[in-house]
Amino acid sequence: EISIEEVAPPDPLEGKRLGGFELQEAIGRGSYGTVYRALQVNLGRTVAVKLLSDECRGDPERVDAFLTEARRAGRLNHPNLVQVHDVCRVDDHYLLIMELMSSTVSDLLREEGTLPEAQVLLVLRDMTRALAYAEAQRLVHRDVKPDNILANDEGVFKLADLGIAAPIADNGVAMQERTYGSPHYVAPEQARGGAIDGRADLY
Repeated sequence: EISIEEVAPPDPLEGKRLGGFELQEAIGRGSYGTVYRALQVNLGRTVAVKLLSDECRGDPERVDAFLTEARRAGRLNHPNLVQVHDVCRVDDHYLLIMELMSSTVSDLLREEGTLPEAQVLLVLRDMTRALAYAEAQRLVHRDVKPDNILANDEGVFKLADLGIAAPIADNGVAMQERTYGSPHYVAPEQARGGAIDGRADLY
């Protein structure tokens, strides 16, 4: 008996050039789109390019959220935040250009299982620094989870994805117009909606 494994169709954008970026391979997929390893041709550097999905780019609200994430992250500069270089539109595609990271904490958990204590302490140290900076910039991230904690080749952990971050008002709280967050990681007060502060990220 011969069994034929189902093979995913090739990604039509792999190997394609969009503007000044050559998309080499897809390295991650999420609800908003696909992240590619890419070459920024003019500078000869390797970057990550997050491409908004076909479904999302037809939704003005999601396009606005994508652009908001890029602009918000682009204003931030910290060693424990994934650096955003640029955002642009090429033909019908929206591209978010970021520093290329090696893996996510989710990847490490899948590949290695429970992480050793020393590595957990490194993650906690780097995320504490990232969140302290975000709060100093008057932002509540609202989606701290293993998928959004990335590591580089030097073993530094960085926080990514500010797409649903909420601004902190002068009274020290962020008012949520809508309830967002990942069910397994969201703080109870965030899940209820209304006012939150940086403690929701620490949860």
